[in-house]
Amino acid sequence: MQIGSAMKEQLRQLKLECDRVSEYIDICIHSPEELEPEQLGYCVDPEGNCLATLLHGFFSTIHHHLEPNGWGSKYPCLMNHLYQGEIENTLLPNLLQEVKGIHSLLQNYSPDKVIWDAEDLSQQPPWGKNISEHITSLGNYFVTSEGEDLFL
Repeated sequence: MQIGSAMKEQLRQLKLECDRVSEYIDICIHSPEELEPEQLGYCVDPEGNCLATLLHGFFSTIHHHLEPNGWGSKYPCLMNHLYQGEIENTLLPNLLQEVKGIHSLLQNYSPDKVIWDAEDLSQQPPWGKNISEHITSLGNYFVTSEGEDLFL
């Protein structure tokens, strides 16, 4: 991603403001010079896990276990539209139905069946098999570091 000088200056200002309040809130903003261009815009939790990586594992798991006829063949609203970053309002009811069905079906898979990368099945989550005892299936596996379930 190319960013202009005005955007770089805004990011520098944001970093300065963040540094001023860092003792009060748990947030870290990096200046553009501290990042590689492909890192701009990514959300990373305090343990260094990227939300984009978690979402890729989420989509990879759905594709691998629930779409035997190819990516987006069974769940086009989620896998084709939302995965690409946007979905039309008219498709939201269909998306909700897809997500409910996926959630129900993933409850039948144990956590060790997670797929972190559909294109490289050898990839594993950064935490390996060290997961919470509350995670009992792939239906409740995808949780942010703040404990938010992606399905709810």
